[in-house]
Amino acid sequence: MLPVHFMFWGEPSTNTLAYWRTLHGIIFAELQNYAETKHGRGTWNALLEKASLKNRVFVAVQEYPDTEVISLVMAAWAMTGLSVSEVLEDFGRFVPSLMRMYGHLLKPEWRAIDVIDHTEGMVHAVVRVKNPDAKPPKLKTPRLSPNEVLLVYTSPRQMCGLAIGIGTGFGAALSG
Repeated sequence: MLPVHFMFWGEPSTNTLAYWRTLHGIIFAELQNYAETKHGRGTWNALLEKASLKNRVFVAVQEYPDTEVISLVMAAWAMTGLSVSEVLEDFGRFVPSLMRMYGHLLKPEWRAIDVIDHTEGMVHAVVRVKNPDAKPPKLKTPRLSPNEVLLVYTSPRQMCGLAIGIGTGFGAALSG
């Protein structure tokens, strides 16, 4: 796998995660898929209960309060013993829907490093056009060499672990 350097600061907190107020439902749908696939049937319901969201239903095409993803991530942290960043990173590596949803924007010859390099200009730009209220992170990707990129992630949510996981997940999916 080609080197990708991630630059981020700090661990997410309830203050920074709640900054933008809403998060796209695809994240919740994939979090449910991740919980059930990785940790077994019933895990999603246990997470919802631990997060005080029992019987909550998330639809992929709607927006939901940031506070709800904060509650779910904190519940996952409490249930797994992993750090918040580790939970987000593991989840990010799992997120297969992004390839299905935005794969048509990717050029067949692109390697993982190219996908990371073009995510802001291609994928996030489309997300912002389709949903003007969407607040995906801002990504800067200066190339350090032809086979090396520095990913600078900027978002008040500070869900840096998610970005790292998605990047490494893309790397694994596109190299194997």
